[in-house]
Amino acid sequence: MAKPWWRRALDSGYYERRGHTAEYPWAEGFVPAASTNFTVSNRTAADIDRIVIHITGGPNISSAISTFATDRNANRTSSHYVVGQEGEIFQMVREKDRAHHAGSSANERSIGIEHGASNRSGESPTDVQYCSSAVLVRYLCHKYSVPIDRTHILGHQEIATTNHNCPGPNWDWPGYMQKIHLSHMFMTMPLPLHI
Repeated sequence: MAKPWWRRALDSGYYERRGHTAEYPWAEGFVPAASTNFTVSNRTAADIDRIVIHITGGPNISSAISTFATDRNANRTSSHYVVGQEGEIFQMVREKDRAHHAGSSANERSIGIEHGASNRSGESPTDVQYCSSAVLVRYLCHKYSVPIDRTHILGHQEIATTNHNCPGPNWDWPGYMQKIHLSHMFMTMPLPLHI
């Protein structure tokens, strides 16, 4: 199968030559969201106090990345990071900027992470995806002094002002939180990880 346009651009160094390098050390790269899909900000660690977990609605993250990266995105949505089912991570919005992922008040205070999974068709997150995401969340919690608990690591449905089912009933919160707590032991190891 042919690589999607954004992957070809990433692999060719196109984004990196334009100054788009990932802040997270284990990300595969930075695929910038379209400027219409996030708000340029100058947030500091004091402004960020939560991590919001999302699922894309399908196991293939290429569609979500393409949507966030185009100015033809009718909902003007984005997230800071996208995590694939094989544990791959791509950054799309700088952490200091506000991704459009969870409603304006939540966006001001949070970092949004999308995961390739679906409630409708039953494609639950994979173990390696949970592990990879857990290391990312642990890294972000350490960087921004966000407590590692369910008050500060939330699902979109827990803060949404509309009726969302994201990440929904297939998300294994107890297992995921355990992986985040254990992930400090693995932060210097290469991904993918199985915890």
